[in-house]
Amino acid sequence: MGKLYGNDFSQTTISRFEALNLSFKNMCKLKPLLEKWLNDAGCTMAYQAETVQPGRVQTSYSYGSSSAWSSGTCDCFADMGVCLCGTFVPCILASQVSQDFGESCLLPCLPGTLLALRTGVRERYHIEGSICDDWLVMACCGPCGLCQLSRELSHRR
Repeated sequence: MGKLYGNDFSQTTISRFEALNLSFKNMCKLKPLLEKWLNDAGCTMAYQAETVQPGRVQTSYSYGSSSAWSSGTCDCFADMGVCLCGTFVPCILASQVSQDFGESCLLPCLPGTLLALRTGVRERYHIEGSICDDWLVMACCGPCGLCQLSRELSHRR
């Protein structure tokens, strides 16, 4: 990436970057290159540095390109198979959604994990919303939220 944007880094700097153990000086040198690379890729980056100890900086990045759910919470009839499964055997649909997300099919057996699963999908795909929104959907209309999760994962595959 350094050669691409006209700035070479030493092997030590590259190793420290991979280990997330860069000095503040090298982070400042690397920040514009990362921003340019992300902008070229169609994303924006919000950079936030917080000094934790003298000489050590904790850095966090967030990517600005967010999207919306591919279907609404109440669009259950968009996929009748998912709708029927979510209505009559939601435990089966929850297990399938969990597997589609890369988790164990037994995950939905634990309390609160469907909320975590919805939040995980929203975070992975940079979908707008908050954990409060996720809680409201899963607490007030859980089967519809589960169907929406299934449709979203099918759409993103």
